[in-house]
Amino acid sequence: MRAAFIFLTTIPIPIAPADEHGYARAASYFPLVGAVVGLCVAALDLVLSQLVPLQVVSVLDLVCLAALSGGLHLDGLADSADGLLMVGDRSQRLAAMADSRSGAFGVAAIVLVLLTEAAALSSVAGPFRVETLVAAGALSRWSMTAVLALFPSAKADGLAASFKRKLSARDLIVATAIAAVVAAILGLGALAAFAVAATIAALCGAFARARIGGVSGDVCGGVGELVFAGELVLASALYR
Repeated sequence: MRAAFIFLTTIPIPIAPADEHGYARAASYFPLVGAVVGLCVAALDLVLSQLVPLQVVSVLDLVCLAALSGGLHLDGLADSADGLLMVGDRSQRLAAMADSRSGAFGVAAIVLVLLTEAAALSSVAGPFRVETLVAAGALSRWSMTAVLALFPSAKADGLAASFKRKLSARDLIVATAIAAVVAAILGLGALAAFAVAATIAALCGAFARARIGGVSGDVCGGVGELVFAGELVLASALYR
């Protein structure tokens, strides 16, 4: 659990020797980290919504979310878009994803996804914004565990491969149980929320497998960001 918070957030948690070997099993607790991050953003949302319009609050929520996650998922989204959408062979796509510079696909993906998130969150009614942010945070991180567990790694080395080596069915079950409990906060929307997360994760994982042979750390981050956006869009439809 400690390792999950260290890996997915910028929260200053001291690193213990055991953490260096705990990252592979940390995926069990990704949804818990997402819920906590969502709760932090929701707390900010509650305060700011008393001072400025919801449209402004929604943008500031996304700024806070990016700060708490260190931009990890946005970076993964940009790199994934640059590599998976380009014309070329597998090696060229992997090279594009490894390039720290963002291309046209990456920039467009970040802009469009953030615009979608801001617009959708702005449409969620006040009483449901806390539940939405917490559940979206949990399910978006659950989707990262799911693609790691259910799809092959694109490379023999790298971040996804290091997680994949020790990831077990038990880890996915634990992550799913945590996400299910948090998603239940949405009440009647819980099943729909899980369906959205699972669908986006499955489609992205299948697309990555077709393009580069499996998932990478960047793909996992991109999946998390897209699922977060999908959950906000769903909430805007259910709780406007």
